[in-house]
Amino acid sequence: MKFKRVVPYNLKKMLPILGIAGIGAVSSCEKVEPIEMPKTSLEFSFLVCGSTVDEMWDWNQKYSFSSLNTFLNQDYVDTIYIVPKGEYPYNKDDISYLRNQYMEPLVNSSPKIHGKGNFSFEKGEPAKVPEDSLWFVQNGWTINQKQR
Repeated sequence: MKFKRVVPYNLKKMLPILGIAGIGAVSSCEKVEPIEMPKTSLEFSFLVCGSTVDEMWDWNQKYSFSSLNTFLNQDYVDTIYIVPKGEYPYNKDDISYLRNQYMEPLVNSSPKIHGKGNFSFEKGEPAKVPEDSLWFVQNGWTINQKQR
């Protein structure tokens, strides 16, 4: 036994219905968000080249120090660490000069810049300038501590 039934339809009514169904299907697609760069941090390390602060600025890392401003302007860089390497045979005047002329302007230039690592000054010299020593510690560095 076969049932055959013809369903009558009107083309004038069918086209708008298909159009509305198609628009609903197309507009319900998920939007693709742009890919964000992951946040990262960089380390700029420097070595002592001489016995005074004026001779010290030999930057030794895979990025040149002149590129620091380029990295400061990048959105994906969230932190830049300034890391001292080596030993610093400085007296109390050199420690104050290092802070006032180099480190403090560098740290104050951007909230992204922080200190990291250890300054190995001559024993007893940091105690002669406690305000400078405290400034180094407050900004992330240690003084005369062994690295773990």
